[in-house]
Amino acid sequence: IFINDGAASTDNPEIAIRLTNEEARPDGEGTAFMGRAIEIRISNEPDFDDFPWQPWDTYVSWNLPSTPGEYTIYVQFRDAAGRTATSPDSIFLGEGTPVTPSPVPPPTATPEPTVTPIPPSPTPVPTPIPTAVPTPEPTLEPTATPLPSPTPFPTTRPAAVPATPFPTWTPLPTPVPQETGDPDLPLGVLAVLQGAVLILGIYFALRRGQEEEGVAPLDDGTA
Repeated sequence: IFINDGAASTDNPEIAIRLTNEEARPDGEGTAFMGRAIEIRISNEPDFDDFPWQPWDTYVSWNLPSTPGEYTIYVQFRDAAGRTATSPDSIFLGEGTPVTPSPVPPPTATPEPTVTPIPPSPTPVPTPIPTAVPTPEPTLEPTATPLPSPTPFPTTRPAAVPATPFPTWTPLPTPVPQETGDPDLPLGVLAVLQGAVLILGIYFALRRGQEEEGVAPLDDGTA
């Protein structure tokens, strides 16, 4: 309810009360919540002492006592199911500034201490020991050591021994037979000489061969 649309004071004891109605639950709910009001009654006291009911209206008039002072007006609502609810409002009657009582805040309930749950200690998780991974040792590959190339020895060739030329057979001049008393003598001498030359040639050839082979020369018995 609102007295004189929420005014704090008035000089006229005749006041107008503006009423509101239930809109959230028009039909009410059980015994705890009343529905839309259809009747009201007004009183200057909390008890209504069998005051008569009157139809609900947005504005209703009411008269305050003529004595200046602060007054509280009580309005009781009733719905079609007979459920009731009471609402008050205050106003100051008379000249001057009304003393508005300071609202006393309701006592604040001291909150009970909240027990903070202590979280359980975490179960120690064993730290995995890293497994040592063996480091592969480097494989030594045999390095082929090149064999030293054989130093070619110079081929010793035997010194060429100059061949001793065989003595050239020089034909002896044919002796002219001298006319002697014996015609057969020159032919015999010639044959002897030719045989001697042939023997000498063979001798010299053999001697040369022995010198080449390192054989001492044969003693021809003439020394």
